Amino acid sequence: MFQKQFTIRFSETDLEGHLTIPALINYVQDVIIMDSDASAARAHAVDDATLGWMVTYWQLDIHRLPVRGEDVDIGTFIHRLTKAQVNRSFYVKTPAGECLAEGYSVWLLWDLVRQKMMRVPEAYLSAVDVHAPLPIVYTKRHIDFPDDLVWTTLEETQVRWDQIDTNHHMNNVEYLKMIQSAFRSAAEAVEPAQFLIEYRKQAFLDDAIAVRAARQANRVYLALVGDGESVLSRAAITLKE
Repeated sequence: MFQKQFTIRFSETDLEGHLTIPALINYVQDVIIMDSDASAARAHAVDDATLGWMVTYWQLDIHRLPVRGEDVDIGTFIHRLTKAQVNRSFYVKTPAGECLAEGYSVWLLWDLVRQKMMRVPEAYLSAVDVHAPLPIVYTKRHIDFPDDLVWTTLEETQVRWDQIDTNHHMNNVEYLKMIQSAFRSAAEAVEPAQFLIEYRKQAFLDDAIAVRAARQANRVYLALVGDGESVLSRAAITLKE
């Protein structure tokens, strides 16, 4: 288990002064990489140039978003480990112990040269600890869309150089920035209680992306769609009552 404290900066907050969802996920992702780097098993388990960890799913349960200047403790641990994937729980708390957010993410080991999933090496499986999961309801990592949704295209864009990461594809947080922007357009000032984000296909430099949204009851559904109507990412956001 790994934990680190951060102070929320002005540049990471939205127009209401709260930490943005992409910035929150960036913090969590950084802590996950720090944990991997600090352990016997590196984040890039074999060769940084040819292998990388790729996130395929985020569940983020939000109780309260922190504000500028607030200190937060962000922790992570592995709660499930197989030869196919690593499931990491995480939490965001105040130093006094108030839980602000919690959830989990699913990671695959990816061959960057052959662009295919790799089995997690035995050296990694034996080097890391597995802890009991958080006392939350863990969602399945595939998001189902109702058949009767009415979709609206909010934006059409292309992948830029500054959105590419060391795995040579668009970073997962860049997907999330598009999703957050679309959510604010679709739900206006309504606060989110839960974010579910599923990554289905990689996006590369200059790829075209259409951002689409639909709303049904207290849920907003979002899709990032590439060429040929291929779905790059899906999201389902539950709104606070």
